Order: sequence, then C-alpha cells, then structure tokens
Amino acid sequence: MQEKARCVSGVSEAAIAPVFEKDSVERIEPLYTAASPGGHGSGGNYSQLIGAIIHLRAINGVTAEWLDGALECHSARRLLGELPEATPTDPFWLPGRMVDIEAVAARAGYHVYVRGGNIHDAEAILARANAFLEASARR
Repeated sequence: MQEKARCVSGVSEAAIAPVFEKDSVERIEPLYTAASPGGHGSGGNYSQLIGAIIHLRAINGVTAEWLDGALECHSARRLLGELPEATPTDPFWLPGRMVDIEAVAARAGYHVYVRGGNIHDAEAILARANAFLEASARR
C-alpha cells in the first residue's frame, strides 16, 4: 500500500541509478525550520534541524517532478524491504520510518529536501546525507 501511494508508474531503481553515481552530489546543507519554544507569543524564536538539503547535479532528461516521485518510491521500497540491503549512506530513507522528500529544480541540478518527523530523524538524515556525499566522491 505504501509503495503504491508513493510510486509513480514505471519507476525502477535503475532509472534513479545516476543519483547514486560518482560525483552526483554537489554539497549537503542542514535543513532548518523556524520554531519558538512554548508556542505562540513566548518570544525567542530559534532554528530547529528538520533534515538535509542534498544538492544534486543535473541528470539528463530528468525533471525535478519525476525525481521527486522516483525518490519517494525508492524510500517506500526500502521501508518495505523490497530492495537489497541498504547502506547507511542512503539518505532517502530511515529504517522503520518514512521521510518526506521534495525535489525542486535548481540552476544546474536539483535541491532535494529530506525531512524527518522529529529531531532524532533529522539528525540521522543529515548524518546519512553527509556520508552519502563522502561515498559519492570516493566512487
């Protein structure tokens, strides 16, 4: 059910393979949101980590909309155990939990926003994204 809800028709893992190739990642940034302790009117706004921004190089013939759906599908398949064992450097999923993925077009590629449901998920996503960048450079 999760896969059908998140997968676009005809998306295969082979189609998103360029995301996992050498030098596919330009850089990683932490993703923050504005928050205020204790709710409205308490003053003292601060930033809270919610995930990572993964800056990917352009993939020939791939739109941000398609990439968004393909990565959502990849995440659902990982969660359901339908893909081979994942490495801890795959930032597009977390074991046992869904992540929110949003890919948008950028000047020379894509910005992929990966958000977790809580601070622990956000920290895990950012750690995985940084490891993904390092692994991408070594491939």
